[in-house]
Amino acid sequence: MDYVHRYITSFCNDADTSGDIHIEGGPIEIVIKANQMNIVISGEQGMRKIKIPGVWKVKGQDEIPVVSKNGLMAIDYLGNDKMLVTLEKE
Repeated sequence: MDYVHRYITSFCNDADTSGDIHIEGGPIEIVIKANQMNIVISGEQGMRKIKIPGVWKVKGQDEIPVVSKNGLMAIDYLGNDKMLVTLEKE
């Protein structure tokens, strides 16, 4: 089996782009493995925006405030503890 993992991390509020993935809004770490994506958000309260190709849905976490439209995901992070969001590719 051949597994490909992608890691994208930003420690500041500036926007960052890595290939076809764009992130902005504050500290965020993304790990993409096959058809699953794990997002860890930390730092100050605020909206995190992620643009990534494909259609992704939140996996088993209905309380996570994720809005997705036209390939752009917006996650309203309330601050304090790190937030883990797991997505699966449709």
